[in-house]
Amino acid sequence: MPELQCKPMLCGLVKRRCPLEIQNIFFSVDLLIMSFGDFYMILCMDWLIEYGVILDYRRKKFLI
Repeated sequence: MPELQCKPMLCGLVKRRCPLEIQNIFFSVDLLIMSFGDFYMILCMDWLIEYGVILDYRRKKFLI
């Protein structure tokens, strides 16, 4: 198995308390603007825990 190499990333901008709408429900999120290339948005563990999100990795879905 190849060794993963982690590199530090700098966050250029933080947008606090941005509205995020999921299935007609609005949530407040803090967005850290970073260049990942393939990702559109990543929600941090604190947000997932706060809203009791259940992740279904097999189906690539989540429940709130």
